[in-house]
Amino acid sequence: MTDPDAAHWIVEADPDGRAVGYVILSGLESPHRNIEFKRVALAERGAGLGREALRLVKAFVFERLGAHRLWLDVMDHNERAARLYRSEGFVVEGVQRECVKRDDRYVSLIVMSMLESEYRAARASGSRCAPGGADGG
Repeated sequence: MTDPDAAHWIVEADPDGRAVGYVILSGLESPHRNIEFKRVALAERGAGLGREALRLVKAFVFERLGAHRLWLDVMDHNERAARLYRSEGFVVEGVQRECVKRDDRYVSLIVMSMLESEYRAARASGSRCAPGGADGG
């Protein structure tokens, strides 16, 4: 995990600081300022940890790294994650049809992204999809 182009973070639960998951980013050194939100894995669902982790990633990527675009892909059957990403301001760019083989079938990936201008507009409006927005997130 010494790749300067990637970040691997542990997600901790407050207030006890126990590890409950991890996040992986890729493309940190992209000359195009185009960063991939490669993976998030959490042990607990429904506790708001995914939303909070996503908001912290967005803040870090746009405010600290000066990214132009944050993108991700999500398997088409993962409706819960896709709903979260849409609610946090990500826009569907397209679908890579049946591009990943899982067991005995192929699944499609939905490609989504957020641009720096969209992130900044959400922040300026106090939107709930930006850290420190209307819900205090």
